[in-house]
Order: sequence, then C-alpha cells, then structure tokens
Amino acid sequence: MSAALVVFVLFAGFIAATSLRVVPKGQVFIKERLGRQSGELKPGIHFIFPLIDRTIRQESGPASKSFQFGRVKVSIGYEIEDGDLLRRSVADIDSALRMGAEARLKKYLGDDLSRAGSVELSRVKSDFARDMTDLFHPWGVKVRDVELVMA
Repeated sequence: MSAALVVFVLFAGFIAATSLRVVPKGQVFIKERLGRQSGELKPGIHFIFPLIDRTIRQESGPASKSFQFGRVKVSIGYEIEDGDLLRRSVADIDSALRMGAEARLKKYLGDDLSRAGSVELSRVKSDFARDMTDLFHPWGVKVRDVELVMA
C-alpha cells in the first residue's frame, strides 16, 4: 500500500508542478490548447492542463537586430505591436528582418553590397527606413529606427 501512496504523491506533485504557470510582470504568454491558440495569459499565476495546454512567451518591448551584408552593417530597432498577427504572418522574425533588409539594400545599392560607399548609405537611409516600416507594419511590427554603417 505504501508503494501506491508514493506513486500517487509523485504523480500529484508532477501534475501540480506542470499545471501552474507564473507569468512575470511586464510579459504576456500565449496559451495553446492542442496546438491552437486559446488565449493570452497576463501577469500572475495561471492554471493550465498538462499535456493538453502549453504556453509560449510573447516577445514584448523594444528589440534590435544587426546584420552584416558585405561592407554594410544594418541595425534595425523594432517593437512587436501585435504578437498574434506576427505569429500568423512570419515563422521567424530574425530571418524575416534579415531577408527584408538584404532585399531593400540591394534595391538601393545594387547586387554587390561589398562595393557600397558611405555617401550612398547616407543618401538611401531615409528611403530604406521607410521601406522597412512599410514592409513590417502589416505583420504587427513597428520599425523604430534604422542605422546603416560602413564596416
């Protein structure tokens, strides 16, 4: 009988440990039930059903990424405004930023980014920033600032 009690206590402990989610202040978690989004978890303590539900931390607040293309270093400051829309639109924000930045640079500087000069960079910066904003806004991402620098 004591072995059954130990198994029961271990099982109850496992269920209790995997059922509670603590969402820290200033963050939002996405709750998925059987692979489909079923809501957001705001800061606090929440109960979820183990093996049925899972939680994903939603990025929030400002972030930035830097990429190197030839001699040009691109830094993009952005903020995710609509995490649900972003998840439905883009699988990987880093790859999307990289591909978008590279395509826009080639649009303005040509295919050989290793030959870009600093005069050209200052000339295209505002158009590049506007293009990046237009590209990512429909996905729920606000591009805050863009920096182009010769490396």
